[in-house]
Amino acid sequence: MTLVNVLLDLPVLDPPPIYSYTVTEDQQQQAAMGRRVLVEMGKNKMEGWILSHSQDIPAGVQAKPILRILGDQPEFNQSTWELAQWVAETFLCPVNITLKAMLPPGSGRAKPELIIPTGKMAVREGYPDDFADDQKDFISRLLEEGHMEWKEALHFIERGQLEEMRSRGLIKMVRGRRTTRRDGKEWISVSEVFDAFTQLPILRKRAPRQAQAMEYLMGLQQCKGQKMERQFGRKAVLSLIEKGYIIRHSGHIDINDPQYTLTEDQDFCLQELIKAARGKRNEEYLLFGITGSGKTEIYLRLAQQVIADGQSVLVLVPEIALTRHLTKVFTERIPRLAVLHSSMTMGDRIQTFKRISEGEVDLVLGTRLAVFAPLPDLGLIILDEEQENTFKQEESPRYHTGQVARFRTQREEALLVLGSATPSLETFYRAAQGQVKVLRLNQRVGDASLPRVIVEDLRKLTTAKRYDILSPFLMKCLQDQLDQGRQSILFINRRGHSPYTLCRSCGKVLSCPNCSVALSYHRSSNENICHYCDHHSGPVSICPVCGSRALQLQGAGTERVEEEIRLLFPEARVERLDTDSSRRRGRQEEILDMMQSGQVDILIGTQMVAKGLDFPQVSLVGIVDADSMISLPDFRAGERGFQLMVQAAGRAGRGPVAGQVVIQTYNPDHYVIQGAASQDYEGFFAQEIKWRELLQYPPCTHLLRIVVSGENERAASLTAQKIKDAIDEALDAQEDLPVILGPAPCPLARLHKRFRFQILLKSPNLLLLSSIGRYIINRERKADERLEVDIDPLVTM
Repeated sequence: MTLVNVLLDLPVLDPPPIYSYTVTEDQQQQAAMGRRVLVEMGKNKMEGWILSHSQDIPAGVQAKPILRILGDQPEFNQSTWELAQWVAETFLCPVNITLKAMLPPGSGRAKPELIIPTGKMAVREGYPDDFADDQKDFISRLLEEGHMEWKEALHFIERGQLEEMRSRGLIKMVRGRRTTRRDGKEWISVSEVFDAFTQLPILRKRAPRQAQAMEYLMGLQQCKGQKMERQFGRKAVLSLIEKGYIIRHSGHIDINDPQYTLTEDQDFCLQELIKAARGKRNEEYLLFGITGSGKTEIYLRLAQQVIADGQSVLVLVPEIALTRHLTKVFTERIPRLAVLHSSMTMGDRIQTFKRISEGEVDLVLGTRLAVFAPLPDLGLIILDEEQENTFKQEESPRYHTGQVARFRTQREEALLVLGSATPSLETFYRAAQGQVKVLRLNQRVGDASLPRVIVEDLRKLTTAKRYDILSPFLMKCLQDQLDQGRQSILFINRRGHSPYTLCRSCGKVLSCPNCSVALSYHRSSNENICHYCDHHSGPVSICPVCGSRALQLQGAGTERVEEEIRLLFPEARVERLDTDSSRRRGRQEEILDMMQSGQVDILIGTQMVAKGLDFPQVSLVGIVDADSMISLPDFRAGERGFQLMVQAAGRAGRGPVAGQVVIQTYNPDHYVIQGAASQDYEGFFAQEIKWRELLQYPPCTHLLRIVVSGENERAASLTAQKIKDAIDEALDAQEDLPVILGPAPCPLARLHKRFRFQILLKSPNLLLLSSIGRYIINRERKADERLEVDIDPLVTM
């Protein structure tokens, strides 16, 4: 017998729950690394993964046997395991949770076991009179349905009764097939392994339908999958795919080369990056280009060159909307492409991971989960819009996509390219220290130029108008664009109609019963909604505190801006793009396509409209409420506000028509507003970094955030204080003591009915903060207390 090391599926940080078990000779061929197994731990049965094995059992070792090997293939390899270990150690997460976050859900699960009746049952042979009524009822049901999953059968009769029926030959077990639902939009081509001379005659004899499909496809070379399934049947197409005779891919295989010449800046940056990619020096570059400067074209040509050199490419974007947008661009030039994002079905993610790991894909395009894509021979990772918060996972494991990408490129000797017009302060700080090489794009491509930015001082508007969200100047600008047949975008970073409802009698604000935030009124559904816990309640006409009817909706969100625009410009074609308007599957893509084709005059939206989208006919962008972005109680508020304003402004003037941007604000002299208006990133960076250095915040130091939450406010507060005391005691003999803030209530003091308290520790010593985090995680705590420990968080709300 062989001894294997098994990682149990237990959320234990230190040490990882790895134990030794034995496998029989019959199991040895299946007992490969990454296989999921069922084992016994104490008196409990639990699942785990095989990590390694040896041929001999050491003397004196008593090991339990593996009960069962699950699934039909390994779920991960050595490379994935090493990456999981690094992520778990770096971001203070149990490695089993890390592994499950890296793998598509259900990727290694066994195909369902089906029970089918034998001919013996069908003719009632050996059908004993002593069968219980539930067995007889089950047999009738099984004969009627033809088959049933094992798990479903256990709802009707006991396991022992099923085993008895199998031993008497009345039923047998077969493996079912997990089908992957496809959308039919992929292309299908003849595989290189198909030999028409030898294999087509066999198909004509054994599977005429499949032979007809192959002959049809050979005549076309390629065909839409949906058309093939409609003409020859889904079963025939799937059978040909399983045989390897045909392959599916995401786009048309014709490659359309670009029709324009690179600018001098673009060509210089591209040549430098190609040289770095071929040099295999584990280098990291920041492609620092103003909005509209042609970064995407550089990504494409660099990726094509890396693929031509025999390596694979990973392109990461912060939003699913950008994934859809870039897929159209990339598939025209790189046909062997796969897309990965969280909105895909489980089956599609499993199938995509399989294609990637088997080398059927040259380039993977996706959101943060795609950073774990098992690409063989990785040569390049591109992180587009690298400054975006969505690259940080806010649930365990709390990894940052950029850090994981950096680890992968260092380990695999690949090139890392970060692209942004407004880099994160961390990236630009590292660049200033020489850790990242900077390539600059200072001009827009073609005839486009940076838009003219006007800061509209709302303090000067002394008279209240019926339409009080947009200034008269912005309304005039919108009318001018409509008169000239051009498009406009209005950006406001708030959903709903009104952010809060105020009682003018007692001054109270209508709040969520579960969270310490105001309820936002949504006119489209006529509900008050909490944007944190999703609590819904009907409209209120009487103040729940004082009973007054003097309730008034305050502030503006995307719905109210849309309402006002439709009243002001009834002839305009208006669309709204936010989380609420794009809930219906395909609606987001539909709105963006309408915008691209010129069917929309004014697009109103949140961050979705500010990032990476290219609409050449947009000549006006209005930033409706700049102040709300820079007034949040978070040390990164200024940085985020600057980035959003510059990114939103960058949607204007990307075509031949000069663009214009209007920023509405009550703080026109604020350095963030001024920096965004002048699009002067380096000037903004110089001022912002002074505050970070003075107050000891990242990137000038490291940060550890500990959040304690509980349903009882006093108990949560006491626990937070005990953790602070434990940290003080543990650090008593340390020389480089960190700065400790708190415990104090979080800015969002209550969420999901739980009171929240946080402790912030600042120190340049990352190893010290990491060890403190591990120490706190491993301490015992009450069952109803929750603990969040985050290294270098991007949000401290």
